[in-house]
Amino acid sequence: MSDVKISFVVPVFNKEEHVRDCLNSLVSQDMDDIEIIVVDDGSSDTTPQILKEYEDKIILKTKSNAGVSAARNDGILLAKGKYTICVDADDYVEKDYASCVYDITKKFDADIVITDAFKICGNKKVCLKDFETKDSCIIDKDEYLKKLLASRHNKVLHNTWNKAIKTEILKENLFPVGITQAEDFHVVVRNVIASKTLVKLNKAFYYYKIGENNTSGFEKLKAVMDHKFVYDDIISILKNKNLAPEMVPDLELRKIKSVYIPAISARPNLKNSSYVKALDLFYEDIDSIINSAGFSKLRLKHRILLKVLKNVKSYENISKILKIFNTINGFLSNKKMKEFKE
Repeated sequence: MSDVKISFVVPVFNKEEHVRDCLNSLVSQDMDDIEIIVVDDGSSDTTPQILKEYEDKIILKTKSNAGVSAARNDGILLAKGKYTICVDADDYVEKDYASCVYDITKKFDADIVITDAFKICGNKKVCLKDFETKDSCIIDKDEYLKKLLASRHNKVLHNTWNKAIKTEILKENLFPVGITQAEDFHVVVRNVIASKTLVKLNKAFYYYKIGENNTSGFEKLKAVMDHKFVYDDIISILKNKNLAPEMVPDLELRKIKSVYIPAISARPNLKNSSYVKALDLFYEDIDSIINSAGFSKLRLKHRILLKVLKNVKSYENISKILKIFNTINGFLSNKKMKEFKE
């Protein structure tokens, strides 16, 4: 039986400017029974040379580039610790992260330990609370799941890096390979559903750095398709397990806003192949959109627009309608139309 209590999993791709800070914080943990698994996802900068400096302190796996989710999964499948914590290579942690988390897992026999975190933006540091409680304690799983599903602004974090998850559970609920948007949300929801005991530890250990690469736009076809996969999968799980049925309409609303509204809100351009593919997706799903429980929660202007578009067959006429609608909407909201990105 493994003596490892906590496994840290770090996927790395071209992080030469940050990876030392990350690894230094991990090798400095005040707990001995840990392992640090680093998966180099085909880095082409000096990251491989930097990782060699730590070769006697980490477990290193190198592979051809296949994306961050695949790299995380490789690390998780190698993990021997009772609990696993995923860490991004451009972030860092407090030296007592592993020890404090493990102490509370023993006290409550936790499946998941949820902690707080710090967001670092330049010289500013903000504490991010994940499910506020008066004391560190077992929390109601159903309540946490509902808050998790409700919105990004409901005082819970959709991230994996502030959570220690029992490794045997995480290995059964891995990251979706190829998905780069909302993949943390997907994994956290699946692991919460698969767990029994959730514990909140009221302390921040993780430093999440906001940088140039921490932004994403919904006006990309890849982002639209990723969000469609995530929402479809989660809604399917909830329906099949009859979990939190009252949350399904909110999730369907968020799916509409994340997948379909970006396409019809972009600048109409039938020469843009990604835009046309997004319209194709919209028309493939138009009946299910209008018949979903989330449709009634849309703003009236979008409900009217979608019902009008349902009966328009020509993309040329669709483009004319959308140009008029988005021009008026942009004037009223003081927002400019964005080009749907290739």
